[in-house]
Amino acid sequence: MKNTRNNLTLMIVGLMISSTALSQGKSDQGKSKAIEIKTEMQQTGKEAKEKARDLSIKMKSSVKETGKEVDKKSEEVKKDIEKEVKVIKGNAYGKNKGDMEGKVFGQLRSEEAKAKVKAIHADLQSEITKSEDALKSASVKIAQAKDKVAQQYANGELTDELKAEKDKTIKAAEDRLKELENKIKEKKSKLFN
Repeated sequence: MKNTRNNLTLMIVGLMISSTALSQGKSDQGKSKAIEIKTEMQQTGKEAKEKARDLSIKMKSSVKETGKEVDKKSEEVKKDIEKEVKVIKGNAYGKNKGDMEGKVFGQLRSEEAKAKVKAIHADLQSEITKSEDALKSASVKIAQAKDKVAQQYANGELTDELKAEKDKTIKAAEDRLKELENKIKEKKSKLFN
């Protein structure tokens, strides 16, 4: 019995020693893994520092370039930034809708668009009216000028040369009057389409 007890004791002590050895081995593995990670981080830190140094060297060399080249690069950068800003801007109709949602906001936008079209039509109509008034007054003036030239020629106040010059001027005014009539027709067609 003593023998078995001693054997048991020896076995238990052996197991304890082997378990402590195993646990120490595992902790040694954890320590070695931590050391590996630490060295990797140090290496990546060194690489980052090297990249930063390279970038600063490149920046310094680009600053040393001639003024024209730097200006060209800055203009290109400005253009790129402007393109990006234009892409970002957009109409943004739906961004600031406040408390409105969905159908209510859509109806409001629709009403605004219709009001804008009505305002454009009203402006166009007033422009057409003004143009027609100018057309009438100009045609009256041209008719008066024709009568005056004919009367002066009949009275002998104008020579053939002067009459020809005045007729030429009146003809140019009539041509401008026809152009104005055509423009008014175009505006009316836009208004009713």
